[in-house]
Amino acid sequence: MMVAKLGAKPVPVQIPWGSADTFEGVIDLLEGKAYDFREETLGAEFEVTEIPADHRALYDSYREKLIEVVSETDDDLMHKYLEGHVPSGPS
Repeated sequence: MMVAKLGAKPVPVQIPWGSADTFEGVIDLLEGKAYDFREETLGAEFEVTEIPADHRALYDSYREKLIEVVSETDDDLMHKYLEGHVPSGPS
């Protein structure tokens, strides 16, 4: 609906790590880190960790889409993106 009514190009900045009974936290596409929610505190406490290996391909896919959409907002960024200069990620 946002795309149709507003002409927006929404992209996630976080993706879930698991779902329903296997939900463990979120993976931040901007920071390149995973946030492991503590089950016993219902997410009130969390640990910042590396992205799990079994979620790395999903992270890479969503991050590439994020970079692509952001690059479309600025001619200089788009030019760099088309030349293959992709941000290396968070430091």
